[in-house]
Amino acid sequence: MRALSLSSVLCLLGWVHCLPNLMDLIASNNASTLLGLINKAGLADVLREQGPFTVLVPTDAAFAKVPQRDLDLVESDPGKLADMLQYHVVKGDIFTWDLATSENLQSLNGHVIRVYTTGNKHYFNKAAAVKEELQASNGVLYLIDEVLNVPEGMIAQVLANSDYNTSEFLSLLVKAHLASYFNNTCKYIKQIEREVIKKAR
Repeated sequence: MRALSLSSVLCLLGWVHCLPNLMDLIASNNASTLLGLINKAGLADVLREQGPFTVLVPTDAAFAKVPQRDLDLVESDPGKLADMLQYHVVKGDIFTWDLATSENLQSLNGHVIRVYTTGNKHYFNKAAAVKEELQASNGVLYLIDEVLNVPEGMIAQVLANSDYNTSEFLSLLVKAHLASYFNNTCKYIKQIEREVIKKAR
């Protein structure tokens, strides 16, 4: 028989308020696709025992919007799978009162998730929260209606991605004939260096 932890014993005795861990909370909230991917990536113990984390959980309906070919591609590549899953996790407890329009959250893979608020509704990039602030013993969970796309490619390609709501800024870059520089950042930096050296002389 498996030994119970002190917190489990206190919970059973009713001496403390019992909360499920993040994995159990995900399992009970219509997110079996994400649950399977987490298990496949070997990250289940992290979300079960470590934290606190805030997890943005795409529902099964959200995953159904992703073309099967794209999902198979991610599943077959351990690096891409881990990257995608980590993009849905933020370190620390983030509650609704912490969220503000234009706020940037840094995910575990280092990329930014942009927050938008419309009325009482919160968005993470383009994904709307359909259930908010579900509390676990080791974090907070938000159910979202879209799978978040990890930013990839050159700067201009990332700006062109509708998930990040930066099309107006990109159009200004195009109008100023600067977009091509952002598609070859290293070349642009070298050009700036040459100009600085020329002026210094």
